[in-house]
Amino acid sequence: MSSFNEHSKFNRSFNVGYKKGMAGPQRQFDKYEALETCMQTFWEKGYQSTSYEDLVKATGVHRASIYSAFGSKAELFEQALQMYVDRNLAYLLDTVRGQSSPLAGIEAGLRMMQTKARTMSHQGCFCGNAGTELSNDHPGVAKIVRIFYQRFQDIFRLAFQDAIRKKELPTDFNASRWSLLLLTLAQGGSNLSQAGADPQEMIDMLEGVIEELKAKNLKKK
Repeated sequence: MSSFNEHSKFNRSFNVGYKKGMAGPQRQFDKYEALETCMQTFWEKGYQSTSYEDLVKATGVHRASIYSAFGSKAELFEQALQMYVDRNLAYLLDTVRGQSSPLAGIEAGLRMMQTKARTMSHQGCFCGNAGTELSNDHPGVAKIVRIFYQRFQDIFRLAFQDAIRKKELPTDFNASRWSLLLLTLAQGGSNLSQAGADPQEMIDMLEGVIEELKAKNLKKK
């Protein structure tokens, strides 16, 4: 599923360059694969600490070919960030919508967040990191981050509203407030992880949210 247009800007083959170090035109480089590698490099090192030479070394693609395919470092960073955002939103949407009921979908989304908390390294959330580092100076990055946060909230808000319509949650349940709470937990947990906090704390907080929602489930009473 590509609800948020994952892969929409990128095809899998391009006439833009060859792998560095290859003698002659043995094969064209994969733009999507190169962008994935750039994303991981930016995520690990941050925008300011990543040079174009770092990206050349990581991808194995000539500098001129990277520039031809993606543009400046700032333009490349925005495309890498957009890839991260599209992928994570599409995965979250598929997870929440692919369950037997709205509340089951919300719980599945929260379980996914728990899994990420267990496996998240000191890198934290790439989107959150980008917002902290660059939002004040890069309007394009600020816009991507803002849209990511809004769509994250929208996925849960619409699921909560659907749960209300299907009488799983009471009519006075505040879907907007709860979706903002989940966004705050997700980003707060990422920041704590980056600071070296025990991921179990985030997992336990999410478990508390799951139990609270189960207690509000009208169909279980």
